[in-house]
Amino acid sequence: MFTIKDKKLKKLDQSIGEFYKLNARYFNSLINKFGRKVFKKEVKQLNSFADSIKPTAEFDQLILQNIKSNLRIQETVIDYFTDPKFHLTPPKFIDAIAGQGSWMMLEKRFINSPWEMRWHHTEQSLERGQLLANEKTDEAQKLAKKIIPQIKKDILSYGIDKGYLPANFDFQLYLLPPKDGGQYSRWNSKTKVFELGNYGFDFFHIGKSITVMPTIAYRTSFHEIIGHAAHQSNSVDMPFSVSFSEEIASLTSVKTTVEGISDHASKQSWDYIQQNLSRLKIHQEEYNFQFNLEEILAANQYEYLFLSLVKDRETREKGFKGYKYIQQITKNPMLARYFKHDFDSEFYDEWGSFGHTFGPDHFALMVNKLSRKFGRKYLEQNYNRFNRAHLTGVWSWEVYPDAVIWMMENLP
Repeated sequence: MFTIKDKKLKKLDQSIGEFYKLNARYFNSLINKFGRKVFKKEVKQLNSFADSIKPTAEFDQLILQNIKSNLRIQETVIDYFTDPKFHLTPPKFIDAIAGQGSWMMLEKRFINSPWEMRWHHTEQSLERGQLLANEKTDEAQKLAKKIIPQIKKDILSYGIDKGYLPANFDFQLYLLPPKDGGQYSRWNSKTKVFELGNYGFDFFHIGKSITVMPTIAYRTSFHEIIGHAAHQSNSVDMPFSVSFSEEIASLTSVKTTVEGISDHASKQSWDYIQQNLSRLKIHQEEYNFQFNLEEILAANQYEYLFLSLVKDRETREKGFKGYKYIQQITKNPMLARYFKHDFDSEFYDEWGSFGHTFGPDHFALMVNKLSRKFGRKYLEQNYNRFNRAHLTGVWSWEVYPDAVIWMMENLP
């Protein structure tokens, strides 16, 4: 059913794959001026060919809109980094690639940073730290490894039952030791292997024994499997330009959709953990600690992204003083001092967090548009169908809401 009817569009869809590879290759070597010429020439040719296509089928129209959106946004990002005569200021640039009002949203969130939550969380961290056991001990690692099969079973059961995963879905799950898995986990879309970082398990001295609480292990598993893996699984039969791949996920326009979906999955994990605290042997206090930490880390992410754009304004807008601007909007001279003396990242350095920063907002835009179209009651009653619909296809955030509506109306 996901077949492109227009012959010229079908040709464009097949050739766009080479562009995705080119983009990924060039993005890792933006210093190469010849690479810029190759990139710009390819974008021009693809845009020219896309403009010549006039599809009549609704699905074809979505595919064409998506290709154009990906080309426009990615070219804008590349030009921002590599064109010395780039004409948009950082606020207008971020609005151009993330949506109108994005700069104001970042500024508002920065002004209203969760300082009170951070204050209380710091206190809790000190108390909690006195109970933590070393994760490198044999006893701790045995406890973590013992839970791995149950985590896999729970994730598969939840994902299949809620319509995120097909009934025959399976994957390999490995626990990364403290040295390798202290900071990250990863879903490998090619091998279908999920490497779960050791950081997902917290070990505590309770009485005379060590207890493990896998709060973040479950949260991370939801993010990677109910999010990324489910997205990939539901997109296997889609045309190439909207199928899941490592290359397509590097497109700026797609990053927010990909990470928005996984952020939504992460949110489901908190409900699941709360409902299963006793079975998972996770204390309510630990749940609250990790839940608040999640919000704090998200705040850190958009604050760093915002500050990186402010740093760019200093070099791109004549007369702009970031220190004075930060002090003016926050009334926090110490924060302004931190920006002036300690913060040295530009948007290029923080680009990797773009999807995580705007993903939740773009996912919410999609849900709001669907709610206006179908009504929230209908979405609640057709929850599994909604899950299949929002996971089918790797779309630019600009096209994503309309694509999900089409899926809701046309999935079998």
